[in-house]
Amino acid sequence: QPVGAAQAPELSAQLARLVGLGFSRVYIIDRDAQHAGRDFNIELVKTLMHDAGVPAWVGGGIRDVQTVAAIIAAGAERVVVGPSLWRQEGLLAQITRNHPGKVVALVDAHTGIVVDDTPNAPRHRVLDQALWFENQGVAGIIYMEHEPEGVFGGLDAEVIADLAFALTVPLYV
Repeated sequence: QPVGAAQAPELSAQLARLVGLGFSRVYIIDRDAQHAGRDFNIELVKTLMHDAGVPAWVGGGIRDVQTVAAIIAAGAERVVVGPSLWRQEGLLAQITRNHPGKVVALVDAHTGIVVDDTPNAPRHRVLDQALWFENQGVAGIIYMEHEPEGVFGGLDAEVIADLAFALTVPLYV
């Protein structure tokens, strides 16, 4: 079931608990847009950012320039873009030019290879993808391990070390 305005008070209360525990930033992800292909719920995200009262990074299912601009106009510190945006030819470079210092790319990987659900997609090494992101002008890169995420499976320390040594932009693991 999609999250809507009715859930805003509960979500705002969860954010308030995190801020009360000392978190100085939050990362708000529109999972409905990310996984169900729904339109990005900018109004709910605006409400949550306002209620949180701390800088917010926003991501999940961002597919176009207009959504990036709306999120930044709403006050997001950073916009986190995943493959639904960066796979579109020329779009990542365009938004990083339009919003310097505001765009972070997310890469999901398994055994050092970028996870790509597109049928017949070419395989890319995470390091190559991350260097490409950097060349497109991103302000940072979020690296996630596809398989162990959420199941305490550990991280690929070799890939993370390669990224940390090769990149000049911040790496978030």
